[in-house]
Amino acid sequence: LLVPDIALGSDQLGRYLLVVNSQDVVEQRRVTVGALVDDKRVVTGGLKPGEKVIISGMQRAVPGQKVTVETARP
Repeated sequence: LLVPDIALGSDQLGRYLLVVNSQDVVEQRRVTVGALVDDKRVVTGGLKPGEKVIISGMQRAVPGQKVTVETARP
């Protein structure tokens, strides 16, 4: 899976993404990453196809918070 590199966060425990679950609630998800391809990063573990990844407004997205989803254009 490829995600925009800017969507990835990091802390002392490693790399993570903010994803939106089926109830439109933000979750912090630990991921394993691979190579950088242009401006996208290969995610090799921790993310499933079709999951919604937050790629903008990450400063306002708080795990456990309900959000309104807007789909980005590819």
